[in-house]
Amino acid sequence: MSGSEPTRLQTERLVLRPFRPDDGEAIASYAADDDYRRYLSPHKPDAEEVVARNVGVDWSVQRSWVITLDDELVGSTFLGINSEDDAAELSCLVSPRCWRKGIGTEAAAAALEHAFVELALAKVVGRTDPRNEAALSLMKKLGMQAHGSTHTDEVIYELTRDDWSRARSGAR
Repeated sequence: MSGSEPTRLQTERLVLRPFRPDDGEAIASYAADDDYRRYLSPHKPDAEEVVARNVGVDWSVQRSWVITLDDELVGSTFLGINSEDDAAELSCLVSPRCWRKGIGTEAAAAALEHAFVELALAKVVGRTDPRNEAALSLMKKLGMQAHGSTHTDEVIYELTRDDWSRARSGAR
């Protein structure tokens, strides 16, 4: 797998950079918000634990970025890599005050491009609570297709590299 060192991604408006030890306070400023936590596990770690789990991670297994807009931390996105399946699981979390501004879509699209271009993975999946309309909308905007559900009441969406490539070619 190429690029086992932390990578910075940049989009038109955003910089996605690896987590740093001092990110906890910025994450804590929105992570306790009830709207932010609504569809997260009740056992979701606090901000300091999230940072601790994502600083210095094994980049060949997990890609973890904070999302910054104008140098302000506004969320995070992750690729959990399963090299045996040639796939990754994508997640993206954005501060509620930044919702409905396209930040999640822009950050997740950058992570998808990284998964398919840099890592040459065959597919990326996402999962969410079926009531989370924003996450469902995001996955559809990214071109992901419904692929089933789990016994834990989650829906799963997936996008293959081939479908992603075809969609990109058609968009040009």
